[in-house]
Amino acid sequence: MSIKRLLEILWPVVVVATLVLATANIWFGELNQDEGWYLYSGRMVAEGQLPFIDFASTQGPIMAFVYAIAWPLVDAFGVLGGRIFTAVLGLLCTIGAAWLAYRMMVLNSEKQKETKEVAGVAALMTFVFIGINVYQSYFFVIVKTYALAGLLLVCSFLALSFCKGKRGYLPAFISGVFMSLAVATRLSAIAVIPAVLLVYIIYVLRGKGDASHLKTAVWVAAGALLTGLLVFLPFLIKAPEATLFGLVEYHAGREAGGLFKILAYKAGFVARLFNVYFVALGGLLVGGVVTWLTKKRGQAWSPLYMSLCVAIAAVTLLHFVAAFPYDDYQVMIFPLLAVFLSIFIIRLLSSFTVLTEGSKYSPLVVLLLIVFILNMAAAFASPMIQGWFIGDRDRIWWPFKEKSSLAILRETAAEIRKELGPNDLLLTQDIYLAVETGARVPYGLELGPFSYFPNWSREKADACHVLNRTSLIELLEKASAPVAAFSGYGFAIGCPEVAELPVQEQVVLWEILERNYELCYAVDSFGQAGTRLEVFLRK
Repeated sequence: MSIKRLLEILWPVVVVATLVLATANIWFGELNQDEGWYLYSGRMVAEGQLPFIDFASTQGPIMAFVYAIAWPLVDAFGVLGGRIFTAVLGLLCTIGAAWLAYRMMVLNSEKQKETKEVAGVAALMTFVFIGINVYQSYFFVIVKTYALAGLLLVCSFLALSFCKGKRGYLPAFISGVFMSLAVATRLSAIAVIPAVLLVYIIYVLRGKGDASHLKTAVWVAAGALLTGLLVFLPFLIKAPEATLFGLVEYHAGREAGGLFKILAYKAGFVARLFNVYFVALGGLLVGGVVTWLTKKRGQAWSPLYMSLCVAIAAVTLLHFVAAFPYDDYQVMIFPLLAVFLSIFIIRLLSSFTVLTEGSKYSPLVVLLLIVFILNMAAAFASPMIQGWFIGDRDRIWWPFKEKSSLAILRETAAEIRKELGPNDLLLTQDIYLAVETGARVPYGLELGPFSYFPNWSREKADACHVLNRTSLIELLEKASAPVAAFSGYGFAIGCPEVAELPVQEQVVLWEILERNYELCYAVDSFGQAGTRLEVFLRK
């Protein structure tokens, strides 16, 4: 079978598999608390309010502005609409990554005759690594920063791939713009900018580059700096305390504990990454070992290829040193890793054999089939697929889920909506309930379970648009919302440590709530982690 024929057969199969996984995750994927306040922030921006200035946010402002565009869809379909919009961003990111792999192979090809075939294989391999991965698919459809940040990072390297000739300054500048927009979406993307600049500068200093490479670095820096100033400076001027809290203080306030806990978290981060990205990371590890043992280096690394590698490493290191290194942090950078890995494997294979030899089964055909089969097998073996239909194990039984968590949210919201008028308040820390019902939450609760900073002063809490102990008690005592709804996340988390509140404090807050509200009904297995939701009506 020729490479061209195999590509014609596999592309439709891969695209359909990607869409099936995305669709399944949209409906069956577990709810995440972040989905609520990200969508709610989009609503507030759509209504003319601004992050940091009018409400709290723990990431840059771009996410809220982009999802403000999608608010009509969310207003019509709730969290489902937000997930559909996010899935589109994730699909665009996947397509962009495949295009980036194609361009990079074309740019580095020495034989024009082989360019299209080899580049086509690199593009499809990249698409397979990203699209046919249940974990990546899930985090590319739920409403978090990863799909948007990943798309912006892919666009930045795509622009960088066009830096050639006298007008190379323009794509370099655009690349810097996209990098800063990615930082303003997910703060850890900031590691990409110095990584790219460092590679291009070292490339010139070692005598491998010329003035054009130095100009590329200068224009990337100019685009990133100008965009960063335009995006962040207005908020720093207008609301400096709230902006610095959301971008820096909130994230720096968390501590893992002693040395043993720190090491355990780091080891868990690595172990979970190998679990969810087993095929890709396994391929990278095997390829690295083969390269080291055989001293096969392939073609010389271009600054674009090297900057891609260093940027991935820099972001990964930044995530690794975080107090709580969640494995899903890597979702936004994985598309770039997929590009790097596809090119790396193909170039390594080319150092051993001729890729487009005229035999019936060329090395590229075999490689592409292996990658496709392994990713399909890993997808079918993913425990996340069982999680779509099966609940937590009950002794020796695996209970079947009658409804997805999204379906339960929609049904619960429909019941609550019967008790609410237009623009009524809903007293809740489960913000996806407010999104689904179309209700508003009281001021200060926009971050949901992460809105409570019990030990802060009133002045600091008000400046940062969150609640301290005094303001939360006042809110509960006023009882201005006709309905209150609290899951297992309610009155449970104290920030900025994101630690569980003392039991006695939780009891006090519940007692105040129950003096003003009467329990109406409860919903089991609700929302993230399947806790019990209790719905109250004002007395």
